[in-house]
Amino acid sequence: MKILLISSTFPPRKFGGITASSYILAKNLVERRHEVTVYTTDINDRYSRIRDIKGVKNIDGIQVHYFKNISNWLASSRLYLPIGMISVIKRELDKFDIIHLNEFRSFQSIIVHRYAKKYSIPYVLQARGSLPRIMTKQ
Repeated sequence: MKILLISSTFPPRKFGGITASSYILAKNLVERRHEVTVYTTDINDRYSRIRDIKGVKNIDGIQVHYFKNISNWLASSRLYLPIGMISVIKRELDKFDIIHLNEFRSFQSIIVHRYAKKYSIPYVLQARGSLPRIMTKQ
């Protein structure tokens, strides 16, 4: 199965639970003989970026595409804006069997949702704490 995983950050970034669990998920899927591709940003931390993002990087059998994020400062507030990802999603999304989204409220999720519906590609949404609180104590 060809799986696309969308994550705001991905290794070699060393911080964050979403980053680590996304890597573990992708690695386990590769071990089960799935083709896993990750679209992510070049954010390393609040002040730095991952260098050499040109081309596809192979990390333990996972095909990783890094996209330049507009602002590290905005990313520190959980607003990731990898504008270059839009054209690639438009062009490449129909090549995948299923998509795994790591956040509910993100720029990437909005774009992927639109094109997944257009191409009738199913997706899994793992909200990871990004769903709004709708119930409060009475």
